[in-house]
Amino acid sequence: MKNLTSIFITIIVVLVSVSCSSDSSVYDPFKEQTKQPFYPARLSFRSVNDNGAITEKNWVFEYNSDNTIKRYTYTHSVSGTNIDIEETKVGNLRYYTDYKGNRCIETKSYSSYTSKRLADILVYTDTITEDARFNNNHIESIDTKGWRTTNGETVTTLSSRQTFNYSNDLCTSSTYTDSNNETTYTYKWNNNMLAVVTIHNQSKNNSDLTHDTYEYRYDNRTLASYYEFNPLAFVYGNKPQIYDAMGYLGKSTPYLLEFEEYNGYESINGKRYDIQSVQRSYHIMSGANSLIYSAESPGYSEYIFNFNN
Repeated sequence: MKNLTSIFITIIVVLVSVSCSSDSSVYDPFKEQTKQPFYPARLSFRSVNDNGAITEKNWVFEYNSDNTIKRYTYTHSVSGTNIDIEETKVGNLRYYTDYKGNRCIETKSYSSYTSKRLADILVYTDTITEDARFNNNHIESIDTKGWRTTNGETVTTLSSRQTFNYSNDLCTSSTYTDSNNETTYTYKWNNNMLAVVTIHNQSKNNSDLTHDTYEYRYDNRTLASYYEFNPLAFVYGNKPQIYDAMGYLGKSTPYLLEFEEYNGYESINGKRYDIQSVQRSYHIMSGANSLIYSAESPGYSEYIFNFNN
């Protein structure tokens, strides 16, 4: 009888020990990622759809000694049937601490834009000052002010504000407002994976709106490398990309992206129009000095991001 009692007590002790051990060793995928410092000098994006429209985006990055981005150059072009777009932008970043001891980034940018749609031609330039303010390690607000010169004559004052909310280092929502629109972003996370992003843009002057939903799936058996420079900032494209690339807008999904699906609609004068859905299956290739995200997508013969030094 004493032996049975001793065995019973031993089993209880073992079970309690295993339970306590399990509770204290919660798996954290962010800590398990392989760290691979990678600060690309260039990023190129190119897509070609079945209608022959070609979209190209190119970024050039320059860094400070602490690997923060100090300057970027961006070009964007679209060419297709009855449409041509050319856009360029240059931004210079200054990092400082304000009189309250809060971290801040001031970005001064200049951009030019030209679009031709049949007989309609639009040309403008923007001169913008952007102030990003931190709360601890994350940007909590971005305020912009500046002006737009249209067709070399009309000058319009520009201003906007975007605020961000976080939970456990993950960005959960943000709101962007300017003089004409308000856009709300909702980020739904599932086990540290960004599962759904909803973007709702509402005109302030009338009922016109757009509503976009992006759903993502991952290979949750395979951790992505931690590059310090976040490439998903540009693949997702749903947050200010330069700040997101440096990790200032919360953590990014630690698993390999496999699939994206887009659905959306717009409402004009109270009438709803559904937008054609898009699906993309991603393949990721990495090397010592390069990283490529390519996607197979119905309606596209080419869709690829190429980060390299």
